[in-house]
Amino acid sequence: MTDETNARDLRAVPASLLEDERGIAFTEYLLLVIVVGILVSASLLAVGVPIFRAFRFSQIVLGAPVP
Repeated sequence: MTDETNARDLRAVPASLLEDERGIAFTEYLLLVIVVGILVSASLLAVGVPIFRAFRFSQIVLGAPVP
């Protein structure tokens, strides 16, 4: 496609569609949920691995035979 063809396609879009904002709030909330989900996943991974290692260590210590 050439620039001229793209310009013609853009002019063919009705002005009402260019000013329509009905899906804006949904899109913003969707992006917010995605970002929060990524942050929660990263924080659980960062905190969860050391906690799991400490739990595993305590299991090994408590399960070791007493001499």
